[in-house]
Amino acid sequence: MTKLVTPERPRTPADELRALLDRCEYRVSHLRGAGPQALELLRDLDRVVVLLATLERKGVDLRPERARLETVEGQLRHQAARFIAEVGPRLAAERPRGGRWWWHLDEMVAQQRRRARRRLVKIGLAVLVLVAIAAFLYQRFLAPPPELRAYLDRLDQGQTAFTQGDLEEAVRAFEEAARLQPEEYEPYLWLNLLYQRLGDEVAARRAFQEARRRLPDESWAYIYRGELFLGTGDLEAAAADAEAALALTPDRPEALYLAARVAALRGEVDRAIEMLQRTADLAAAQDNAQLEALARTEMAFLLQQLPQPTPTP
Repeated sequence: MTKLVTPERPRTPADELRALLDRCEYRVSHLRGAGPQALELLRDLDRVVVLLATLERKGVDLRPERARLETVEGQLRHQAARFIAEVGPRLAAERPRGGRWWWHLDEMVAQQRRRARRRLVKIGLAVLVLVAIAAFLYQRFLAPPPELRAYLDRLDQGQTAFTQGDLEEAVRAFEEAARLQPEEYEPYLWLNLLYQRLGDEVAARRAFQEARRRLPDESWAYIYRGELFLGTGDLEAAAADAEAALALTPDRPEALYLAARVAALRGEVDRAIEMLQRTADLAAAQDNAQLEALARTEMAFLLQQLPQPTPTP
C-alpha cells in the first residue's frame, strides 16, 4: 500500500524572520564556550536585517520583531568582550566588506580598552599632581632649609633630563641629589633605572642596594621602584617588581595596588578588580583611608568596563 506523504507547509518570510530571531536570542544568551561558532550569530543578524527591511517595504507590521532585534543588539553590545574572547581573530578574518557594526566588535572593544587605560593613566597623574601640590605647600609654608631645596631642584632636573632623553645628564642630577640628601632612597631608585637603560648592570644593582638600605624592608624597595617603572612606561618591569613585592609581603596593600594597576593596563580587568578589592579591604583594616579610597575609585571605574549580565530567556 502506498503511503501518502503530506508536503510540509512552506514557511513564509515572516516565519523565517521569527525563527532567526529565536536563534539570535538563544545564541546571544549562550556565548560562553561557543568559540568561533558564535560568528553564526552575526550571520543570522545580517539575515534578520534583510528580511525586516524586505517585509516592512511590503507593509507588514513588524514592530514586535524589530523590538526583539534591538534587544539582541543591546545584549551583544554589553557582551562584546565575551564575544571577542570566543571568536578571536576569526572575526577579522571573516568580516565582510562593508559589514554592519557587529562585524566590528573587535574594534569597539579595543577602543573601550584604550579609553580605560587612558582613564587609569589620568588617575595616576592626578595622584602625582596631588603629591606635587603637597610638596609645593610643604616648601612654601614650612620653609625647608637650602639643602633640601637644592635636593628637590636636582630631582626635578634629573626627571626633566630623563623625559628629554638625556640619560647622562639625568645620572649627574640624581647623583648630586643623593650627595645632598644621603638618607633619601628616591635618587638611588632613579639611578637604578638609568643605569639599566645605559646597560651598566653593576652600577644598577649597586644603586638598588643603596635604595634598599634606606627603606624599612626589601618589599618597599620593589614597590617604590615598581611605581617608578609604571610612571615611566615600563609595564613589564613594573609587573616584575609587583610580583617580587607580593612574594615577600602578600598582604601589603601597596604591593597589591601596584599589581592591580599593572593588570588593568594589561587589559586583565577581572584580575585587576579582584586585587583592587583586596587592596581596599587590607587598607581599611590598616586604617589607610587614602589608599582604600583610591582602590575603590579605580575598582568602580573598571566595573563599568565589564559586560553586563544578560538574563537567560
